Amino acid sequence: MAKIEGSSNHIEDGATVVVTHRVRDGLQSAYDSWIDEIRPACESAPGFVDWQIVRPVAGLTATYTVIIRFATHAHLESWMNSPQREQFIDKVRPILARDDDLSDSLGSGFLVHA
Repeated sequence: MAKIEGSSNHIEDGATVVVTHRVRDGLQSAYDSWIDEIRPACESAPGFVDWQIVRPVAGLTATYTVIIRFATHAHLESWMNSPQREQFIDKVRPILARDDDLSDSLGSGFLVHA
């Protein structure tokens, strides 16, 4: 948490999670449909700030990278541990070559593998 100089107020820099999914061959359209479902749910979560997706390059990789930012670490944890998100993850598991690969960052800190 960053402190504003000359003030007792604190500003939290926010929290970011980087989610990497490797999608099974031939199931990219199913994954895109899943993204279309989970994104609005994530965006409606308290403290949501931003969502960016890096799609795979055809013929080179099957990896999707989703970067999600929240206003606070508590908001991020709330979304990541929510029953709603867990239901979405259960739905996508058969599409994935392996489970979620998660990294998180608090504010402007560096990425830490979870």
